[in-house]
Amino acid sequence: MVKSTSPAKGNATLPKHSSPPQNKYKLTGSPMKNNNGEKVKDMHKIFHLSVVDGTPYGWAFLGFFDIKEWIKSMCNREGRTTTLGKEEFKPFTNLTIRWVLHSSVADKLWVIKIDATMTETEGSFPMGLHVQFANKIARAVLSTDLQWEAGSLDIGPIILTEEQEEELNVHFLSSATPTAIRSHELFLEQIAETDKDIESQL
Repeated sequence: MVKSTSPAKGNATLPKHSSPPQNKYKLTGSPMKNNNGEKVKDMHKIFHLSVVDGTPYGWAFLGFFDIKEWIKSMCNREGRTTTLGKEEFKPFTNLTIRWVLHSSVADKLWVIKIDATMTETEGSFPMGLHVQFANKIARAVLSTDLQWEAGSLDIGPIILTEEQEEELNVHFLSSATPTAIRSHELFLEQIAETDKDIESQL
């Protein structure tokens, strides 16, 4: 269960908010098969991203479309604590998320960027805990009741080249509004595979 809790105001009782139901659609299309005709498991990957000089850039999530609301909730600007599975995540003021359809890092990524210019600001993400944050997200996901196959979650580092960093930065500097981003997500959901038995006849 995922919930976001706003900071306390006096002695007020805080409402608990649940994210929308998990989406039933997948972006992977038809199941991939290996050379023996066996289905290849869908992989879910968390990359902790750094730039060339070692400064943390953020995190990229591959195959996390079905739980995107959980990931997006950690970048809220309302000061809400987010709970994923058995883990709680503090609200940080310098995290921003974007959907990246195509990039030289990978395609169909959710990317959270740390604004390194705000690291001295109160409530900002502690840069030294970049890798630990990715590990905590992995623990949170594993503590939920998601029906992911065993061994389908992986985590690891990526050191971005200058070109990759610049490419990702464009997504965060773009004028794309949240509404436009959501419209694109809805279109991808609309055309995604829904029933393998029916679509196998096409």
